[in-house]
Amino acid sequence: MTERCSLWSALSAAACCFYRGSFMQVQFSKEKYLLESPPEKLRKELEEELKLSSSDMRSHGWYHGHIPREASETLVLRSGDFLVRDSLSTVGDYVLTCRWQQEVIHCRISKVLVKSGQTKIQYMLEHESFDSVPTLVRHHAGTGRPVCPRTGAQLLCPVNRTLPLRYLEATFALAGGRPGSAHSPSTQRGAHIKRRSVTMTDGLTTEKIIPHSPSTVHHKDAMRNCAMSMDQIQEYRCPLSPVGETPLSPAYSSISRHRHGSGGRVLAVIPPSPVMRRSSDPHLSPSSSNNNLPCSDAPPSSHSTPAHGYPSEISEQGGSYCELRPGQAPIPPCKSYVERLKVEEGQSPGSGAPDGMETFMLPLVETSSSFKPGKYQSTLLPAENKPLEMSVLKRVKELLAEVDPKTAAKHITKADCTVARILGVTKEMQRMMGVSSGLELLTLPHGHQLRLDLLERFYTMSIMMAVDLLGCTGSTEERAALLHKTIQLAAELKSNMGNMYGFAAVMRALELPQISRLEQTWITLRQRHTEGAILYEKKLKPFLKAMNDGKETCILSNTSFPHVVPVLSLLERGVAAGEALESWESVESGVDVVMSHLEAARTIAHHGGLYRTNAESKLQDFQERKEVLEIFCTEFQMRLLWGSRGSEGSQAERYEKFDKVLTALSHKLESPVRHRDMKQLLAWIRGNMLKERPELFMQGDTVAATDHNIDNTTEILREWLTVMQTQYHYVEWRPLDKPTSYVGELGPKHWTNGRYEYVMKLKQAALNFAKKRWADYILYSDTDNILTNPDTLHLLMAENKSVIAPMLDSQSAYSNYWCGITPQGYYRRTAEYFPTKQRQRLGCYPMPMVHSTILLDLRKAGTKKVSFHPPHKDYSWPFDDIIVFAFSCRISEVQMYLCNKVRYGYLNVPAKPHQTVEDDRINFIHLYLESLIHGPPMYLSRHVHVPPKQSDLMGFDEIYLINLRRRQDRRDRMLWSLYELEIDAKVVDAIDGAALNSSEVKILGVDLLPGYYDPFSGRTLTKGEVGCFLSHYYIWKEMVDMQLDKALIFEDDVRFQANFKRRLMRLMEEVEQVELDWDIIYLGRKKVNLEEEVAVENVRNLVYADYSYWTLSYAISLQGAQKLLNAEPISKMLPVDEFLPIMYDKHPNEDYKSHFPNRNLMAYSTHPLLVQPCHYAGDPEWVSDTETSTLWDDDNVRTDWRGSHKTLKGYQPPAGLQSATYKDEL
Repeated sequence: MTERCSLWSALSAAACCFYRGSFMQVQFSKEKYLLESPPEKLRKELEEELKLSSSDMRSHGWYHGHIPREASETLVLRSGDFLVRDSLSTVGDYVLTCRWQQEVIHCRISKVLVKSGQTKIQYMLEHESFDSVPTLVRHHAGTGRPVCPRTGAQLLCPVNRTLPLRYLEATFALAGGRPGSAHSPSTQRGAHIKRRSVTMTDGLTTEKIIPHSPSTVHHKDAMRNCAMSMDQIQEYRCPLSPVGETPLSPAYSSISRHRHGSGGRVLAVIPPSPVMRRSSDPHLSPSSSNNNLPCSDAPPSSHSTPAHGYPSEISEQGGSYCELRPGQAPIPPCKSYVERLKVEEGQSPGSGAPDGMETFMLPLVETSSSFKPGKYQSTLLPAENKPLEMSVLKRVKELLAEVDPKTAAKHITKADCTVARILGVTKEMQRMMGVSSGLELLTLPHGHQLRLDLLERFYTMSIMMAVDLLGCTGSTEERAALLHKTIQLAAELKSNMGNMYGFAAVMRALELPQISRLEQTWITLRQRHTEGAILYEKKLKPFLKAMNDGKETCILSNTSFPHVVPVLSLLERGVAAGEALESWESVESGVDVVMSHLEAARTIAHHGGLYRTNAESKLQDFQERKEVLEIFCTEFQMRLLWGSRGSEGSQAERYEKFDKVLTALSHKLESPVRHRDMKQLLAWIRGNMLKERPELFMQGDTVAATDHNIDNTTEILREWLTVMQTQYHYVEWRPLDKPTSYVGELGPKHWTNGRYEYVMKLKQAALNFAKKRWADYILYSDTDNILTNPDTLHLLMAENKSVIAPMLDSQSAYSNYWCGITPQGYYRRTAEYFPTKQRQRLGCYPMPMVHSTILLDLRKAGTKKVSFHPPHKDYSWPFDDIIVFAFSCRISEVQMYLCNKVRYGYLNVPAKPHQTVEDDRINFIHLYLESLIHGPPMYLSRHVHVPPKQSDLMGFDEIYLINLRRRQDRRDRMLWSLYELEIDAKVVDAIDGAALNSSEVKILGVDLLPGYYDPFSGRTLTKGEVGCFLSHYYIWKEMVDMQLDKALIFEDDVRFQANFKRRLMRLMEEVEQVELDWDIIYLGRKKVNLEEEVAVENVRNLVYADYSYWTLSYAISLQGAQKLLNAEPISKMLPVDEFLPIMYDKHPNEDYKSHFPNRNLMAYSTHPLLVQPCHYAGDPEWVSDTETSTLWDDDNVRTDWRGSHKTLKGYQPPAGLQSATYKDEL
């Protein structure tokens, strides 16, 4: 290998294929292959497949992938057994294999395009179509309807695969041989050989992959019958292609194709095109040594490329057909691939072809780019243009503003698919490429120039999108709106158009440092377009990262242009100068990622026809606008960005220069700002009151802080005011000296008389200023109040009261009003307090005292008399600013009111005298978490800068968050909460019980614990409870597989208690110090029994757990996870919150416990609990995915929460629960 040869090129060549005459002499033996994996890894991979979304075929156990007919017949043993596999003859179709009355039946499931208003893909079986294969299987398995009218065959019992699909496909990939003669039965029936890398199946047998695995016996038998090692595989007379599924691509073969008789083909030399050349590779040379080997007589396949004359027809006989039959090898096999090449090269060429035979043209190799910006004729550009010509940029922005994201996505997809040769490929182009689709060409050696062109388009498109964003020089709100539209465009390309190439280009633009650094723009996006911000951060970015890491694949039926960028980058590494390291260039996961992308390349090459069909379907009836389409043309973009001269310069130089241009544009929009240190989070100021407020008075730090100002709150207030003061009619800033402590105080939060007097003077000064300025209203709001409702001011003004306060929520009983007051001026609770606090009565009510946030209507006569300081001459009540003001209102005959018609915001519980600013910060975070429960996240003002948070695992090996994909609102709230708490959690997609049916539950191996019934409703297990149990179960299994010492598990309906993180970390430190032997520690549960639980010695706030409901959150040790798995609960399932008490021997039902003999789980619970549920049964916002479901074995019987009282707050079970026959007593 020469020194100039790229390492990645060598790796790509080694992993994909080896060419005839290659300089690398590599010996492949039967003992060497890439798929060696321990049984544990196989089981884990299978479990990961089964946990995928139900819309993914891989998530269904009855789907066996690319296995041959013979193997499937050995798996269906009993009448009614069935499985689904890929059709080996027709790409995109499936085969339903079942046994019925001693006969094995193979029924094709055809993939069809249905055009009825909107074109969509459906799957047809016996003239009946379904939206998906799982839907088809569920229909026939659930209704008992025969899948084959001729035989009456029914689907009774699915046969589940015991190996991951990747291994099954690799094992059976070369099971079918190439036909040996024109009259071979397998030739007539359409034998189909997958074109694959040699190393993927060299010497591959089940015994080597899974030694002594008892769980895979039936697959082993099938593999012994069908899988072949390299010694058993016949010679194909040419190397195997690296990535395509169809054999013998002309790019890898110099074999002559003969058809004896009329219409035969013969290899011929075609004069080269001026812009194309023949490859120097001997494969493509007409003088290659074996260019006249005979080929079998076979009709062309409709699913093959023009150069592939191999059949794919099927022979149907009464609902069954044959796909794959091993042929006989005409040439004795060689011991290795390289030896076989040597044998082939030694064969003498045959004589010339007979006259009159059809000519076959070799593929030609492009030597120059298809992009010619210098010769490009544009309706928008002049003949000669400068880079970023303003008149053209202005017109481009106008055109882009006229189209919505959906329309723009269609134009981009049309342009992308044309460049990639997915659409608009003529027969002549196919002949010149040697393949039918550019997606196959880009995986072949002579597709080098196409790969370069696609990379050029990818980077140019992303720069173009960045220029559009950075060229928005208007307000930050306008730029945020454009950013939101770009995110919508990315989502449109991903979800509706299935254009992953275009999606990746737009996402690259959004992730460029020049865009991502626009902090004010992103903050405005979160404030004004919250849904778009969440879509980008929580869906689009993780999805793209997973695709780049090889962990996510696209759904074939919805993809028009697959994610080819990793493949392009891998095969053409170093083309784009200045690019960062790719996902595979890390020591930890490099090889796995590379192999994943190479395997994806095979799929991409194989399904070119399917992608074309999908693209045509999505662009059906699309009316393009010529000018808009031109904007997304690569040549136009190159001319616009670099000018008519610079567009044809060096690619590396162009990218380097434009990176500097983008940086300059970015800094012009938002200058680099130095972040200030901040120890305390402050008020979250909403902008809905701007311009409509007549004046804003700020004295010292009255709005942000009053005293004890030892942090930088005043500086932050001034930072905000510097930007926002222009939005107000009048602003006055009066810096005042303020004390940092008071005489006689017990701590920084102790309210002495001196402190009360200082606050009263500040409030009175603000009131005097408002009266002097003839203000109509004055609004007071403490810094520990969060007004989450942007309409607060307008709603309070509409009530037309002299003094009114919005009711503010807190998790405790504390609020900002008193319903009663004693003659001495002290608080007196009345019967109306809690109904008002809990909003059981709604309205605007008179109160003797309101505080914290209040609005005074200075137009009312009575408010002219009220005051804060000095107190009234007759005042004898406690010296407190809020009580002094309440007394002043009473004396002035001004009634105070409280309004709780809507949610206005939240307030903190008053701090204790000894608490610090850090405690205040923690309390404020808790207040923010509470606000998330009832509303969307609030964002810090974009004019206030704080350092980013640093999340950690709190000493655990992993922290899991269980969440259903369809509960995005819960996921967002939990992720925001964990971010604020600085906790790093891994999201686990829960098993969705609503997506399961009874047959799938059986497939998962689930069976009900004998005799189990819900103790309240008398029902059995629900599918929601099955999904919940499996979600926890898979986490326990992952802990054992990865040997995690301890983990923390959250469900997604958790409400955190104040100071959660510090309290939990302190608890775990004490547990470790006393060396407590523990398996599980509840952080959130529902204690059932009334008796006090026993406290654990030497550990504060920890008790021995008694019988409990719920699994909101708990810590679990490795030995605890192992104990739970050893109990084998899947085959005797009951709800997970009933299973855990059985395992620590506290469940009252002895019958249930008898099924689990080893009940030695060491279970504890925090006391008081650290988390609570967000809502309880009966609350307006309460939703349960376990209670509201269907029965585990009956899809037609629905359940709801009303029969079960587990989810009711504070409900205690009846004593009869301890009886095994309690269900009969209900």
